[in-house]
Amino acid sequence: MLRVFGSDTGERELTEVKRVLDSEWLGYGPASKEFERRFSERIGQDFILVNSCSNALYLAVKLLNLPKGAQVILPTWTHAACANAIILNGLEPVFCDIDPETLNATPETIQACTSKDTAAVMVVDYGGYPVNINGITRLGFPVIEDAACAVDSKYDRGQYCGTIADIGCYSFDSMKNLTMGEGGGLTSANKHIMERARYLRYSGFAESGLDRAGRTARWWDVEMREPSLRFLPSDVNAGIGLAQLSRLPQMQNKRRILAGVYNNELPWPDHVALPPSHMFHSWFTYPIQVDAEIRDDLAHFLLDQGIYTTMRYPPLHLMPAYGTALGHSGQAVGVAYKSLPVAERMANEVLNLPLHPGMSTDDAASVASAVWEFFKEAK
Repeated sequence: MLRVFGSDTGERELTEVKRVLDSEWLGYGPASKEFERRFSERIGQDFILVNSCSNALYLAVKLLNLPKGAQVILPTWTHAACANAIILNGLEPVFCDIDPETLNATPETIQACTSKDTAAVMVVDYGGYPVNINGITRLGFPVIEDAACAVDSKYDRGQYCGTIADIGCYSFDSMKNLTMGEGGGLTSANKHIMERARYLRYSGFAESGLDRAGRTARWWDVEMREPSLRFLPSDVNAGIGLAQLSRLPQMQNKRRILAGVYNNELPWPDHVALPPSHMFHSWFTYPIQVDAEIRDDLAHFLLDQGIYTTMRYPPLHLMPAYGTALGHSGQAVGVAYKSLPVAERMANEVLNLPLHPGMSTDDAASVASAVWEFFKEAK
């Protein structure tokens, strides 16, 4: 079965993990700090590791210090972790529609959902395609950018995704372009935000006793700045990440070659609409659009050919959980069941094709050929 998502690991990752195990330092330590340093250099901005992007999003919302019950606008076309981060901070998600080409929120779809209670915006680089961040920041609200799928994506002026919003979040889970198995990260140009993020991820402690050893008479008397949960990463995961970071350019080149095969060989424009490709795109996924009447049939046809596909993401505003979950005031959170017509249409037309560095160009050509075959038989 050809997987729809996948990573590429090998000897270099094994070497790094062995180095961590041999060091006998498995928690947050030298490997995590080295990854933070190298990733910060890559994006040109301060960066910290946490144990998942979901928790990075939770921290990002918390770091904005928004008033309880305030509203945060986000696209309905995203992972549930985005809405959950808002709700778990005592805030109310307001779901907005998306652009039919990029599948991202736009300044216009966000503006349509603003109210006197709007306190912030969360945006997503869907599949790695850069959102119109400049237009969105001009709306005047604090912005969190979920760059989970955009570790190698860039805006039109060459800045990395995640670095222009007030806070950017990344994912390094098992399916992402750069994997650690599990992991995430957070970045901001605001020094005060980053200082607070560092102690919040460590249960609220300013620093560990080991960090204080030799500098104070009783280094075990650590300072608790603010009660928090624990979101520290592991050096075992960071070791995998270090190997992946060194291999990222070649893995990304492979993704772009595979996307090029699809761009050249899929039956466009007669039968499918292709994703936009005019920005520097990480190509986490390759979403095509087909007529709603045949999308599911195409998915089943490809599955019979040993090709697994999927649809990401089911619109959040249609999920009962976000219409029935109670906010701090006892009221239902979110704008449940409000019509967001583009996202609702895309939920019946989008199909994510396999794209990952474990594939060959022949694999991609075979997928394209199978799509062609489906449409020939459907005539």
